[in-house]
Amino acid sequence: MQTNNNELNILNNKNKPSQEEKKELKEKIITYTWERDSHGLFDYENTNYYTQYFDPENKFLLRNNNENLNNKIVLSSLENESFQTLCKIKILNNNKIFLSTKIEQNLPINTNTLNALQEKIWYVIRPSYHDYKHRFNSSYEYELKKNDILKLGRIKFIVKELNIVEGNSESSIETFIPYEVNNNQNIENQEKCRICYSTDNTEDNPMISVCKCKGSMNLHFECLKLWLNSQLIKTDFKGQLGVSYTVKKFNCELCHEPYPLTIKIKNKLYNLLNYVIPEGQNYVVLQSLNSIKENEYPLNIHVLMFIENETNYTLGRGHDSDIRISDISVSRNHARIFMKNRKYYMEDMNSKFGTLVLAKNDVSLSNHNIFQIGRTLVFLGKEKKPETEIQKFKKYFENVDIE
Repeated sequence: MQTNNNELNILNNKNKPSQEEKKELKEKIITYTWERDSHGLFDYENTNYYTQYFDPENKFLLRNNNENLNNKIVLSSLENESFQTLCKIKILNNNKIFLSTKIEQNLPINTNTLNALQEKIWYVIRPSYHDYKHRFNSSYEYELKKNDILKLGRIKFIVKELNIVEGNSESSIETFIPYEVNNNQNIENQEKCRICYSTDNTEDNPMISVCKCKGSMNLHFECLKLWLNSQLIKTDFKGQLGVSYTVKKFNCELCHEPYPLTIKIKNKLYNLLNYVIPEGQNYVVLQSLNSIKENEYPLNIHVLMFIENETNYTLGRGHDSDIRISDISVSRNHARIFMKNRKYYMEDMNSKFGTLVLAKNDVSLSNHNIFQIGRTLVFLGKEKKPETEIQKFKKYFENVDIE
């Protein structure tokens, strides 16, 4: 439901919590909005952002992207066409405050779906300490789960596989599903494969059409797999504990649509790329979620084997990183993945644009969690009153050495 700006001001004065409820909800919802709009990034090293404080209410959190209005955040009972909806705030009976989010499932991996994720709610792998001088200066660990979507700067990865020897691992909601070939989707027998020109169409090697060309680009599964793997580059690192598999152009050459990595045929899963999963080992498999650049969709698969409490992998732009990411939004030493207590963790290494995990359910603002929505941070805290002249005077002389 949409409303105009006049209705927005009226609605904001309704349904406010009582004075007693306000006393119980002592902390404010605090938002930091970076003034620069750049790929949904927030600069954690920059102090030039717009700060606002809100009393928690069951309303929508909206952002006006007009630079002349200082990227102002507002609370509203209804969404408004002049503002971008960031999320909805929910306050439960026990005064627990949540940010409401909904992630669609069964999504294809393409540029549109990946760009849309930028304005979703992301959990920030950052410390809980909000002191001015040490606002974001120490790191924090996040336990990795299968299907987690990670964001380093503007580069995204998905935890495709995760295994713990003699242990259990958790999974998050699956966002991207395999491309499924069903009986109704099979190509007519007269259609020829664009690679081998055969019209054979069997259960083990069906004719598929997995791009936007659809009816004009029919390929055998095995033919497409053979062609893609002929471009595969394999790189060992970390004493052969880690292996990276790279295909520079994992997309259709005509419509440029990315090919799905996994295809489901007769309830069985098949990968178009031949990468090896180590049996009987601790491992994590990361799949890159890149955007198409210059009509190319590069695919990277990183298979990381672990020796508990010994192995850790660094991710960053620097040449000494185990997983090197050539993007300016990624810091030289951005993050690391390690294993301890039969679990895998990701740790941010004080990166400029942060390390994030996509929130797929409603998230709690308690426990000093920080969340990023585009270029806005949202968290709970106490409102800081401006310093008086006397306080500034005292602070000055506390830091001055008098001989």
